[in-house]
Amino acid sequence: MNMDLKKIHDRCMSQPGAEVTYPFGPTPVCYKLHGKIFAMFFHEWQDPIITLKCQKDANIPLRALFPDHIIRAYHLSDAHQPYWFSVRIKGFPEEVLLQLIDEAYDALRSSIIK
Repeated sequence: MNMDLKKIHDRCMSQPGAEVTYPFGPTPVCYKLHGKIFAMFFHEWQDPIITLKCQKDANIPLRALFPDHIIRAYHLSDAHQPYWFSVRIKGFPEEVLLQLIDEAYDALRSSIIK
C-alpha cells in the first residue's frame, strides 16, 4: 500500500511552529522550525523520499529494521549522516513514517532548547 503524499505534508505542518520553505528550488520541500530543517521531502520523484533529522546514530537500528527503505541521508555530507536518514516512501508502513516525522521534529526541537 502506498501512502498518500499529502499525509506526509500535513504531518510535517501539524508540528507546532513548522513552516514550509523552498531554499533549493521547487524540490525538496523543506520543513523548518525556527529556521532549521527537520524534514526534506522529495515528493515529485517517481520514487519519493523524505530525509529526516534524528538523534545521533538513531538511524542505525532503523536501517537494520528496514534495509530496503531506510537509506543514507540523500544529498548530505558524511558529517551529517549520523544525524539524518532518508526513507523510500513507497511500500513503507504509514504509521511508522508518521512517527519518524514526529521524532525528526522532536530531535530538532530538543537541539534548539539546549
